[in-house]
Amino acid sequence: MRIEPLEIVLYSDELEGALKNIDMPQNIRVRTARFEPGELVVDVSLFGPVPLYPTFRVSVVQAKGRTISLKVTAPLASHLINTLMSKMGSHLPPGVSYLGNGIISLDVPEFSNGAISSIDIEGIRFQDDYAVMAIKAIDLNILAMSDTGAVNRMKSV
Repeated sequence: MRIEPLEIVLYSDELEGALKNIDMPQNIRVRTARFEPGELVVDVSLFGPVPLYPTFRVSVVQAKGRTISLKVTAPLASHLINTLMSKMGSHLPPGVSYLGNGIISLDVPEFSNGAISSIDIEGIRFQDDYAVMAIKAIDLNILAMSDTGAVNRMKSV
């Protein structure tokens, strides 16, 4: 199925709910997530011998074609980001690459496990409490979506 053009709006509370439901290591928890002008702000708890409560800021480096590149920063914790990402490198899902210096690249069709066969992203904007993704065209594979559980989690069809 082809859709063109398309604009997707995601609100802070929707994103926060999704992030809190992602399986994470036991010692990491997302406390809050919100969109602010030009960036996504994620407050995290890292439990260990000395608990840490860093705030990560995510900005769009580039969102064009099939790829989204994001820069993740944390005041006084750039070394922490590089350390975490280098440890997670082998555990990143298909389509996600860590390029170093806090930059993460996402190949959307590869990340979607076949649910998106092609996409032409025009851009992403972070506003106060929401984000907007403008898409010129997207080709969806409905059968792959049901296989990945995105459409049919209960396998009733």
